[in-house]
Amino acid sequence: PKSDEIEWMLGRDLLEKVQIDHHDCDNPDNLVFFGETSYGTPVYINKTYLSSDMKIITGDVSLHYYAGFGGGRKSIIPGLAGRDTIKKNHSLLLDKNAFMGNLKDNPVHLDMLEIVNKHNAFYTVYPDFSLNIIAGNGRKISNAASGDLNTVFNYLVKIAKRIMIFDIKDRFDSIIVGAGGHPRDINLYQAVKALEMVKYGVKPCGNIVLLAECPEGIGNDVFERWMHECVDLDETEERIKSCFELGGHKAYHLRNILKRNKIYLLSNLDKKIVKEWGMIPIESLDDISNVLKDGKVGIIPSADFMIENKE
Repeated sequence: PKSDEIEWMLGRDLLEKVQIDHHDCDNPDNLVFFGETSYGTPVYINKTYLSSDMKIITGDVSLHYYAGFGGGRKSIIPGLAGRDTIKKNHSLLLDKNAFMGNLKDNPVHLDMLEIVNKHNAFYTVYPDFSLNIIAGNGRKISNAASGDLNTVFNYLVKIAKRIMIFDIKDRFDSIIVGAGGHPRDINLYQAVKALEMVKYGVKPCGNIVLLAECPEGIGNDVFERWMHECVDLDETEERIKSCFELGGHKAYHLRNILKRNKIYLLSNLDKKIVKEWGMIPIESLDDISNVLKDGKVGIIPSADFMIENKE
């Protein structure tokens, strides 16, 4: 984060009293190696964190593409991990159990748990204290818990499942979804999450209409490059297996949805790029009134929760 962003988050008074160290996942001099997990992930963790007398982590328990839920252990992996650790862990996203809202048999999550429980003769990865929250409407804190890392995480996940995941009886023919405004629609990289939130609520070959301004464009160089270089889902999966890069996961998720559904995008993005990537750019909802007039249409103004259909 930039200096003005840090000041906005912490306040000037606190900044004058504490030292802030930025984690660099590519700095080998400040990473400690703990061997590998059972999934073959090499474990490198920030040395400054490990050397601290008191290790306190904070986090936000929310739905996550392939780790199931954010928060808890994710403050350490990827938060304080080396790039090789992050890349290997995230490459497990291709597993059938690595999906939003699921922790059971999820290799991404289980690998993370192994990482946070690593220790050697000198260091212990597990934190001394954890403070996590759930952000509700308007990004205001709706729930909070503190104490042991895993206890806090599991407690808040139970709450998150109740308030963030909604089961519907029948899938929609079309869904209109808003990304949620700034910062969720600041670029396409962020806005793609809205598609993930609603994809289980629309029928196969159905329509998803995404409303996302994207004033900062695509938002991630790796995501953009993968979308240009990997022309379909199969190529994207092979790229993940052979040379995963952070940001490539968004290309995978977008390609995965495009294989199943039509995506109409109302945004400020270059229409040529939108078309090249397999989506259909629109100027207003009037452009697709003929598409929406038949069948059952779901309207979700802000993608704050996930829709699922268990049938």
